Amino acid sequence: MKSFTEIQQLFKIDNEAAAASIREYEQAKRYYHGTQLPRDVEAGLKARGQIPITENIYKVIVDKIMGYKSESKTRHLPRFLSQGRLVLSF
Repeated sequence: MKSFTEIQQLFKIDNEAAAASIREYEQAKRYYHGTQLPRDVEAGLKARGQIPITENIYKVIVDKIMGYKSESKTRHLPRFLSQGRLVLSF
C-alpha cells in the first residue's frame, strides 16, 4: 500500500502531465461559450468603435451532436412485423 506522501507525489506528476490538456479544455470551453477573440483584438475593436461580431459554428455543431446523442439514448425504435413487412414505429 502506498503512503500518503507517495500518493501526493503521483497526483502531482499526473496533474503536471495533464496540464496542457486541461488548458486546451478550458480554452475550448471559453470558445464554445462565446469568448472567441483574444482580449487585445477585442480592445482594438472597441477602441475603433466596432462591435466584435463572431459566428460560433462550433457551438452549433456541438449542440447538434449532443442533441443526437441524447435523442439516441431516449428514443427507441421498436420493430414489429405488420402484415408480413417490417414496420418502424416512432
